[in-house]
Amino acid sequence: MSEIRGTLSSEELVRLINMAGENGDIDAKGPVSWDNADESAGLAKDIAAFANSRNGGILVIGKEETGGAFTLVGVTEEQAATFETTKVAQWVNSRFSPPIRLVCYRQEVDGKQFVVIEVLEFDDVPAICIKSYQSQQKRDHLLREKTIYVRNANAASVPVGTVEELRALIGLATKKKSDEMLGLFHAMLQGRPLLPPLTDEKHFEDEVATVGTALRAGTEEGQGAWFFAFHPAIYDAARWSERNQLEEIVRRHSFRIVQEFPPCYLGTHGRDWGIANDYYGQAWALTRSGLFASRVPFRENRIERPIRPYLEMPTYDSQKLTLDPGKWIEYGMSLRSICEPFLFMSRMASEYDLNETVEYQIVAGPLEGRRFVIYESGMDWYELPCPFGPADPCREHFYRRQSSLSVAELRADWKGECVIAMTDFLGLFPGGRIAEDTLFRWIEDFLTRNTGMQSQMRRI
Repeated sequence: MSEIRGTLSSEELVRLINMAGENGDIDAKGPVSWDNADESAGLAKDIAAFANSRNGGILVIGKEETGGAFTLVGVTEEQAATFETTKVAQWVNSRFSPPIRLVCYRQEVDGKQFVVIEVLEFDDVPAICIKSYQSQQKRDHLLREKTIYVRNANAASVPVGTVEELRALIGLATKKKSDEMLGLFHAMLQGRPLLPPLTDEKHFEDEVATVGTALRAGTEEGQGAWFFAFHPAIYDAARWSERNQLEEIVRRHSFRIVQEFPPCYLGTHGRDWGIANDYYGQAWALTRSGLFASRVPFRENRIERPIRPYLEMPTYDSQKLTLDPGKWIEYGMSLRSICEPFLFMSRMASEYDLNETVEYQIVAGPLEGRRFVIYESGMDWYELPCPFGPADPCREHFYRRQSSLSVAELRADWKGECVIAMTDFLGLFPGGRIAEDTLFRWIEDFLTRNTGMQSQMRRI
């Protein structure tokens, strides 16, 4: 989604700064910086709450409250410089969806600098938190995933918690739909096209569906697989228009650790929307708009594996159990299937602008009824059951994760995002929780090809 342009005049900014206090439409904060940490998370909650309010809202930075009265103290030049519209919007929209529209202004009043953040009302769907943020100081959550923030009767930004707050939010969304219908009827009477233009989000949703269908072609319905897709938030149908340009982008950022990902040196062919490759038994695609997607079938679909019933060093005459194809899933291969696309996404992100946002989704399944095991390829006698607890079957049908983050964040901390995805996946299996620092060490082991069973068992 493109950045909005500022519409507030200098006179309007001065009036907003001089207003006595806070209400449902305006909030005042003391002098702070946009620090991409705790201060930003607190302000982001207010921004999201305003986005979910009728007519949006205003945040004024540089007003201190003492005993219910506000004093115009201003902010320093260094603090004001941190409130750059693109930077603030990227941080907020990496944690809320749909994207929130905002503008940051700087205004001088009586020789003091102030920052004013204008937040626009949501378009059709309220903004919801998609990525939690835990305070670095108090270790509590300043933002919680799957939470909708609103302004309450006391002019505070809070999670939706009452029937009245929920009714107001639903009413606002319903009114937007009715206004949309009136607009369509008006267009019909004027002889104009009835369908509104597609949003960036809808364009990519359609492309993901098209590419996903193409990558499943020729495979058995219901066969277990990993599906990963990522793309920039802004849709440009001709971002990379030439086939040779698309092929060069993939080759430039592919890598080989255990095997090449994505495999691209044989079998790549053109499609009407871009390029695709299914030569190596796993399929991937890159569209002209910048959408990359890959589909890797579970190897566990076709292989029968014996496992040991107890966590102990194996011997040749130990009792073994047998799991049929499609009834098991392996620890190391699962983590590798998450790690590889995240690594590729972080490398390919250099093709996007630093001020862009990247959105990704990862899906795995069907998983229901599969048991978690550890298996060392080529050493049948060295197989162990999952050591995290009882090897009960998974009860969830699919694993799904969808999120967004700035290109700068992705390139700086792709491992952290990868660990979140790994943790979510492992949590679907009984007893499958693993400490985050253990998963970070697993990634380092994997990147240095130290992926043997002894290393895996040492790290658990």
